[in-house]
Amino acid sequence: MKIDPSVLSEAIVVWIGKAGLSPIPRPDDSRVISRFGEEASLDILPLVRRMFDDFYATDAIHRVADNDEMLEVAAADFRALHPDISADAVDALKWSMSWDYR
Repeated sequence: MKIDPSVLSEAIVVWIGKAGLSPIPRPDDSRVISRFGEEASLDILPLVRRMFDDFYATDAIHRVADNDEMLEVAAADFRALHPDISADAVDALKWSMSWDYR
């Protein structure tokens, strides 16, 4: 099933907990299920996890000097793979990575 990029983008933000949903990045399937319903979430959640994995698959940490630049390079790498994903979703992914690389 093809998921509309705007729905997938919103699901990424919700899953990570950005936009006031969590004080720190904390992926949570239940937020996606609550927002989109159980049936739709069966298709959405695997794609959200794949987007998360794709973002983290970057080798940016080995190509740059600092964490801020790493986040920008990771975002650019991700956008090259997934140009239809919203800026808000990419920001949520960057927020998550920024916590992991503190």
